[in-house]
Amino acid sequence: AEKLGIKPIDLVVVNLYPFEKTAADSSKSEAERIEQIDIGGPTMVRASAKNYAHVTILTNPHNYNDYLSQLREKNGKTTTMEFEGYHKKGEKDLQLMRFTSPPRIEDTAILIKGEKIWYYNKRSNRVRLLSKSAKKGSMMGSTFSYNDLNIDYVEDFTGEVLEDEKDHYTLKIYPVDRERNYIYIVARVDKENFIEERLEYYDKNEVRYKVMVTENVKQVKGRWTPIRLVMTDLISGKITRIETYEKSLDFDFEMEDSEFSEKNLKR
Repeated sequence: AEKLGIKPIDLVVVNLYPFEKTAADSSKSEAERIEQIDIGGPTMVRASAKNYAHVTILTNPHNYNDYLSQLREKNGKTTTMEFEGYHKKGEKDLQLMRFTSPPRIEDTAILIKGEKIWYYNKRSNRVRLLSKSAKKGSMMGSTFSYNDLNIDYVEDFTGEVLEDEKDHYTLKIYPVDRERNYIYIVARVDKENFIEERLEYYDKNEVRYKVMVTENVKQVKGRWTPIRLVMTDLISGKITRIETYEKSLDFDFEMEDSEFSEKNLKR
């Protein structure tokens, strides 16, 4: 290979014939089923697997975007932002995020009251009520949209159970608001704590374009809590991680509704 100028192979992508699907189709003839018996594909998979230390093997088209995003992330830059977050459940779901670092965005804040979201820009000293289109946009340049921060599964979605496994459910949920970026989400939910392990977002062409994974789920002060959320944009390859400082978590303390006000954003 070296004499012929052939470079070493470090990636093998094999799209195997759908034999299982064809064999289960009663309308297919025996000849059509035999035609779908893949010989060359499994041979390449076997050879690649035996050289796993030097070769990456992909056998499912659904994994292509994940692999590409990991490649892009290695060459990308990292930006770190810190914020304080408060959440109060009542007649309306109330949330407040106030950024503390870096200095250029210090005191920038996001307020969520039910379906309404306000954004406070410290530099311009302005509070802005986000429009429907603005809520679809990137939250502070991240892969999370403003809508992603404001999800009520009971009020905002309908759905169906795709799988009922021993330790988890797989659900397909549809937003009631058809103007969202996605037409449905495939959610894997842990049966023990009912926390989403994975959310896959599908656009209007039913292409999976974004994936969120929860990591390090544990009980903190008696409540199941995901310590890390990872959102990957499969189109751009950009990844955002929201990580909670476990020691800073507190529950069941009193906050007045007035603290979740547009006026209070300008503190």
